Amino acid sequence: VLLPLCSMKSLAPLAKFSFLGVLSNVFIAIVIAFRSLDGSYRAGGALAAAAPAAAEFVPFTGSPWATVADPGFAVLLCMLSTAFIAHYNAPVFYEELAPGPDGRKDGRFLLVSVIGFSIAAIILSTVMSCGFLTFGRASLGLILDNYAATDRLAVAARIAIVVSLTTTQPLVFFSLRRQLVDLFGHRGAELAERWPP
Repeated sequence: VLLPLCSMKSLAPLAKFSFLGVLSNVFIAIVIAFRSLDGSYRAGGALAAAAPAAAEFVPFTGSPWATVADPGFAVLLCMLSTAFIAHYNAPVFYEELAPGPDGRKDGRFLLVSVIGFSIAAIILSTVMSCGFLTFGRASLGLILDNYAATDRLAVAARIAIVVSLTTTQPLVFFSLRRQLVDLFGHRGAELAERWPP
């Protein structure tokens, strides 16, 4: 399934798949926000006993520097940097972006970038804050692992993760393909023209 998608010569055909990936992430954020608000995982909640780990909330008594020195803070920074790592495809996005009415791409690229990063920030903030408000210090690196296996919404969100990964993987390999073609120069360009047939 992924090989034909990863072998495309243009990003244009991937637009529908990318939109499906974004919708999957929006769905996941909605599920996590809903579970944060409905109380299913609070003590005595309908799904609390089935959760892999009980929610754990403890008052914070340390200084802000203690927070920064905590190893968990480094994990958070790594997650945030990974969430916004799209720079390797930026030249391709710019190249394939249709120019505006004035014939320039700069303004449109800025608008698309701001909108894209804003949507990503909203989704990430929703998942991060609602997941933490549901499970506290018991939150795992992949927050969906905190939800009960019997939670149908969480199962649907896990399926949405698979959809999201499947639809975004070709974007990563598209950039890799272009870099390999450039690395091999003339021979790489010839191979890229012939394959996929």
